[in-house]
Amino acid sequence: WGGWRVPGAEYDRDPDQIEFQARLIAAAPRLMALATQLLGSVDEAPDDAPPEMRALAREARTVLKTITDVLAAPGGEQTAGPSIRAA
Repeated sequence: WGGWRVPGAEYDRDPDQIEFQARLIAAAPRLMALATQLLGSVDEAPDDAPPEMRALAREARTVLKTITDVLAAPGGEQTAGPSIRAA
């Protein structure tokens, strides 16, 4: 056991779901890079970005913050993740 390996019975119950989760996990770094690039593009010229792009950038920022923001670690130490600029 480890990572995203699952018991055979669970895989047999819903192999498509397990495979979907595996593909999503594998694509996560690329999706995160895409969201970061979107934010960077909108940050460069927010006044020139269409409203739809600004809305997507706001949503991307929210999603990225849930990934990169780290709460206080045990013992009061805090680890900062990559900074996310505002759009």
